[in-house]
Amino acid sequence: MTAVDPHTPSADYGPGDIIASKYRLVSLVAEGGMGTVWVARNLLLDNDVAIKLIRRDLAHSQQAAKRLLTEARATAQIDHAGIVKVHDFGMDRGNNPFIVMELLKGETLYELMTRPGRPGALEPTYVVRIILPVLEALHVAHQQSTVHRDIKPDNI
Repeated sequence: MTAVDPHTPSADYGPGDIIASKYRLVSLVAEGGMGTVWVARNLLLDNDVAIKLIRRDLAHSQQAAKRLLTEARATAQIDHAGIVKVHDFGMDRGNNPFIVMELLKGETLYELMTRPGRPGALEPTYVVRIILPVLEALHVAHQQSTVHRDIKPDNI
């Protein structure tokens, strides 16, 4: 997924939309080939979460829905600080699947690498401090037979 202007609405969903009667979409975070990630407000718990929504044209595909559920289950089974926590999985009013995850704050590795005015390459020791926890998290996932198929700077 790639970062987007948080004020640019997705064609499928928009700010203020309510998902599953309890998540109000606030702002678009990222958009990819399969769907979008939003900051959403949990109306019952009064806190912010991240919600991953499949594009509506793909949502009715059994394969896409099954893939998202498999992703949610696999991620929910892994307990590691370097792996986002999954809080919920469900279907919206249109029977489109979604995953609710912890909302991470900060910048992605891609945003860091492309930050305007950043001088040259990152310091090697700084890169190691970023990558070692990622490798540890991947190791834990692999021990549980889970393979992350989208490792890229946007997802770190």
